[in-house]
Amino acid sequence: MRSLALLLTTGLVACGGVPPPPHGQPLREAEVAGRRFWVSPGPLVTADHPCCGVVPANVDREADAEAVCPPVCAADQSAGDPGCACPAGTTALKPALADDPVCGAPSRCIRLPELRVEGASSLTDLTTGAGYAPGDDWAVAEPDPAGVVAVMIPDGTRALLVLAPGWRYRVTTDEGQITAVVREARVPAPR
Repeated sequence: MRSLALLLTTGLVACGGVPPPPHGQPLREAEVAGRRFWVSPGPLVTADHPCCGVVPANVDREADAEAVCPPVCAADQSAGDPGCACPAGTTALKPALADDPVCGAPSRCIRLPELRVEGASSLTDLTTGAGYAPGDDWAVAEPDPAGVVAVMIPDGTRALLVLAPGWRYRVTTDEGQITAVVREARVPAPR
């Protein structure tokens, strides 16, 4: 019976079913390999990412807790097959993390983070070209493989945001700069 309870708890953690930690957690600025990042508080773990160079690696620890089980597959296929796709608003879990079969499948999806801008300046995602205007509703952000979203304020000021999957982030801008980034709440589950 105890092993069954442990198995159920592990499954809930892996699929995002555990109550979230307190909301309103401010991110902090940190320098990694000569670049400035907005990262979660706590010890800064760095990694040499094959696509992105040296980056903060704290996001990978949270990805399994934000997993959504499983991808949507055609009737004759199972998770991990080429015919499987992640639902809208989610992305495939990074291959290094997807090898952990917590949900009984070698491939899972995670909810993408969302941003909302407050203040005077808008943001532009330098990778996707998406725009985030002050006062707009929550909008999906698409981090690179290392969990980083590179944004620019219209005057050319740039910032690197390290965003954990499945969370909403409020970005405050003032006088052409980002003055605060706060992890607000989990992205709501689709209805």
